[in-house]
Amino acid sequence: MTTLDFIYLVLAFGAGLAVGLLYFGGLWLTIQQLPRTRMPVLLVMTSAIIRTLVTIGVFYLVMGDRWERAIACLVGFITMRLFWVASVRSLQASESSVRKEEIPQ
Repeated sequence: MTTLDFIYLVLAFGAGLAVGLLYFGGLWLTIQQLPRTRMPVLLVMTSAIIRTLVTIGVFYLVMGDRWERAIACLVGFITMRLFWVASVRSLQASESSVRKEEIPQ
């Protein structure tokens, strides 16, 4: 593995992080909008199609003709998912504790 190959792998990992942020951020925004929309099925389906097409497109462009880049991109994508789930859980836990404090006993 040359230095250039390593740089490409790092860039592919970064692209995976970025597309993961777009994918899971878009999913979170979609879920947040569900109570306010008049057509939830259209919102969910449109969001899913757009997020999936963007994700597949980025993976395809990053991969080029090297499977190693696809794996690095996938690892970045999964890393962002793990980070996103952990941050949403901590946000929900903090909101839950604030709600418990507001309820008179």
